[in-house]
Amino acid sequence: MKELEEYKKALESSEEEVEKFRKENEALRSMKNAEEIKEFDYQHMDEWENFVDKTNELQMLLRKLPRLVPSVIFQSYKDARQRVYNGFYSQSEKVDLERLGNEGYIQWDDGWVINNHHPLIIKVEKAIKELEYFMKNINDEKTVARFEEEYEDVIFDLIYSTFWEEVLGVSIYHSGS
Repeated sequence: MKELEEYKKALESSEEEVEKFRKENEALRSMKNAEEIKEFDYQHMDEWENFVDKTNELQMLLRKLPRLVPSVIFQSYKDARQRVYNGFYSQSEKVDLERLGNEGYIQWDDGWVINNHHPLIIKVEKAIKELEYFMKNINDEKTVARFEEEYEDVIFDLIYSTFWEEVLGVSIYHSGS
């Protein structure tokens, strides 16, 4: 008799799970574009998975850029957050920076700044804004605790170069070097 009860409970649990998957499947079928599907996926992720997904997306975009461009993006981001606009400068990298300016990634404005009209820069800026917004609105303390566990010496904030280097996997060359 006890076995029969256990089987009934298992069957009920399975039926509930099937119903949940059926509803998710119906929702997916009714979506019209990739953005809706992506949003649906995000709603069913926990915050850590969402954080990892957003950092991976930004990381992939940053890897497509030439070596010095992530540093110019970082400096521009940092300047905007601190409300100072120094731009990026490096005497030792002058030739490469001028080449990147000629290629349209960056431009001179009392220091090298990102060119907001470059298609890849636009995508990177969007991904940075999405990650920044997500990080500011984390509701689950476990996400920050897990971050601190996985990245012991890194502050959970995009304003620090160690975040870009350790989490996003890019080398940051500091302005003035």
